[in-house]
Amino acid sequence: MAVDLKNLKEELTIESRLKQLRTSYEDYERTTTTTANTAANTAERVAIHTAGGPVSTAYGNIPTSNTSYANISHLTTAIRRHQPLAAIALVILLASGIAYVGINRNKAKLASPTTRSIAVLPFRPVDATHRDEIFETGMADVLIQRLSSMQGFVVRSLSATRGYRNSTPDPIVAGKEQQVDYVVSTSYQLADGRIRITAELVNVASGKTERTYNFEKVSSDVFAMQDAIALELGNKLQMQFATGLSQRAANRGTSNRQAYQLYVQGMYLANNRNLDDARKAVEFLEQAVALDPNYARAWAGLGYTHRTLSLYTTSLSTHETYQKSIAAINKALALDENLSDAHSALCENNYLYEWDFAQAELECKRAIELDPGSSQAHEIFSRYLMGRGRHEQAIFEIETAMDLEPTQRFYQKIYGRALFYSRRYPEAEAQFKRMLEMDQTSVSSYSWLLPSMTLQGNEVEAFECFKKLLSIRKADEETFHVFERTFQTSGWRGVLSEWIKRRDKIGGNTFDAAMFSAQIGNKDEAFRYLEEVYQRREIWMTYLRVDPRLDPLRNDARFDELLKRVESKGA
Repeated sequence: MAVDLKNLKEELTIESRLKQLRTSYEDYERTTTTTANTAANTAERVAIHTAGGPVSTAYGNIPTSNTSYANISHLTTAIRRHQPLAAIALVILLASGIAYVGINRNKAKLASPTTRSIAVLPFRPVDATHRDEIFETGMADVLIQRLSSMQGFVVRSLSATRGYRNSTPDPIVAGKEQQVDYVVSTSYQLADGRIRITAELVNVASGKTERTYNFEKVSSDVFAMQDAIALELGNKLQMQFATGLSQRAANRGTSNRQAYQLYVQGMYLANNRNLDDARKAVEFLEQAVALDPNYARAWAGLGYTHRTLSLYTTSLSTHETYQKSIAAINKALALDENLSDAHSALCENNYLYEWDFAQAELECKRAIELDPGSSQAHEIFSRYLMGRGRHEQAIFEIETAMDLEPTQRFYQKIYGRALFYSRRYPEAEAQFKRMLEMDQTSVSSYSWLLPSMTLQGNEVEAFECFKKLLSIRKADEETFHVFERTFQTSGWRGVLSEWIKRRDKIGGNTFDAAMFSAQIGNKDEAFRYLEEVYQRREIWMTYLRVDPRLDPLRNDARFDELLKRVESKGA
């Protein structure tokens, strides 16, 4: 076992270094177009010399699993002595390793016999007439924080499990949905100033309850009671799995119970991803920071939520929402410079509004470094990478977010977008169809499904989906007839042209008008619409360089000029 653990440690060391160098490799790859065969031979010679022989894979030669950090350092030194050709060799060698790591990342998780995954369900009352929903969610949050500090554990975040709070889920079913090994299912009863807790540790694979824990505490001081229960139950689970603490358990960030309740409510609504809930979320979070001005987590949540408001409507000024967002983020960082949520929200503002892509990447990486288990940090980084054209990395990051929160539908949509931008249209189409199986009224899923189909030439099926979209948007009968006749006489291009004329009536935005104008060959109109989008600083400018729907404009000097303005921070 000692040998196996040593080998595992060395594999993870290599994986970590390869991940760190991933960005450098991607950037270098785009500029490397010659001497590929010679470089590959050089890489093989250097690998054999320094690592004792490469492993041959479909992706090239990579070091064997017992290659040590010293060998990697020696390889780097050797390549420095053989510049410039060997530098290209190193890139190719790293490419092989990165491909290997990316494909086997889930296997790496399973390779460690001590890695376990667990989901904590919201506490549920024995008597539903005496329930406190904020208490139930808050208790789960504190326990999640406690368990997250345990070595060898992947713990689902509160945002992944809070959806179970208004139901009585079967722990086995919930565990399978969350793709975890264990579920903690807990009931409570309040009586005579005391709280009685019964917690079950359920093994998802066997379907059996491995342990049952019972507690009773005084309920007068809610925060103290929550901390005491989380500590005691966390200690028992730590003993159950014979593991230690990897870091100091995080705290809730405030001693004001009402502020904490408002924060939990606000973030719950923010993650519902719609305009009405986002507006309510802002209200709750503003109340939270008013009660406790030093509540960094609430300030970060407020910055994140202000940023998302402008994504759901064009009636709000992007400039105004940005100012509010960045002010809240700066406040959060002034209170806690190591708050992952604040750095990821700052990353999003950097690339979606400021167009400062270099700084955005630093902030996204900092967020993940501070909290590798933050699905939000991985998801935001994925969207950044899409716009940079680093598609494999973008897919890797959104897959990581989905691993952390398997039931988060928004991440499923972002995964579909990552496939679309990488021009993997059949896979994108399949993904958005899966999304529509879960929600047949999702306008955004239809909006991305349609181009995934038409760019493959599937215009007849796309038009049938378009009619379903019109129905969701409650188009009148006359509008249906117009589009039917237009499709029969002018095909999909005619539908796009008619859509532009009626966009105010059937819903849509200026960027859609720009795309559709480009696709029907009306370049002047397309650039006029794009200039409006640019002036409003809408998020779609971030994806100019990769969006295939704008391909008809790419041979026009005006497109290069617009892209240059965005890439130079919009100056």
